[in-house]
Amino acid sequence: LPLGDSENLAVGRKVLAIGNPFALDTILTVGVVSALGREIKSMNNRTISNVIQTDAAINPGNSGGALIDLNGALIGINTSILTRSGGSNGIGFAIPANLVSRFIEQSQAGHDRFTRPWAGMSGQSVDGDIAASLSLDRPGGILISDIHPASPFKEAGFQSGDVILSVGGFPVNTTQEMIFRMTVEGLN
Repeated sequence: LPLGDSENLAVGRKVLAIGNPFALDTILTVGVVSALGREIKSMNNRTISNVIQTDAAINPGNSGGALIDLNGALIGINTSILTRSGGSNGIGFAIPANLVSRFIEQSQAGHDRFTRPWAGMSGQSVDGDIAASLSLDRPGGILISDIHPASPFKEAGFQSGDVILSVGGFPVNTTQEMIFRMTVEGLN
């Protein structure tokens, strides 16, 4: 499949989910992008940030299947559902194609596990109270609370107390969003 650009997705865009649920061969379901930038927990309790939410039926067995747009381009890899019954409730999640492309690049380079950039810093989301205390005109961004001496952010001139507003031209409001953006943009 051609690799699509998941940055150009919008809520309401029609999508198709392909998979093999319940040991049935090649099932296609239709839905829309319900939300973007969701954060979910994986089965091993790791956080997966900036996933695509869709109402296209994704059932057990669809994980690893394609989420495609109407032009047939891959925009995500189906990865999880939110369910109480074990079946689709119309809340499915896919890893965005732009992150998938980084997996592919690392695999083709011979890596046997996916690595993300190291930020070497910790911070917190700038909410309304923090923005007011820093005399910022609005909330948003990440307030650096601690930075490692070898951090690439330290090397770039950042220090504790600075606020990071964007990475690669995209706004970031959590450290998870920042790492996602660093990964997608290929920053180290």
